[in-house]
Amino acid sequence: MRKLRADYKTATPDQIAEIQTKWNEAIAKAEAMIDPLREAGKAAYLAAPNSDNSLTEFLVKLVVDDVARTTMSRPPTWRRYWPTTAVTRKNCSIQRA
Repeated sequence: MRKLRADYKTATPDQIAEIQTKWNEAIAKAEAMIDPLREAGKAAYLAAPNSDNSLTEFLVKLVVDDVARTTMSRPPTWRRYWPTTAVTRKNCSIQRA
């Protein structure tokens, strides 16, 4: 992604379309990985709440990103995937909104 971003800055007009296509493909590939990672992370967290601070930070970051990306035309995915009541009951150690 960094290379594509750098290439875009120096691209000639005839190179831009190809770079945008590669960018969109990379975004689609990354987004396809989010749900499996979210589910695996959620299962690990629920099995051992707050035992891995990196995992807790990752899950909180997913929620923050989902909320930030939510628009009127895009329903909030975090409501479908985040085990809110389970995390609340497990005393999530991360305290931020």
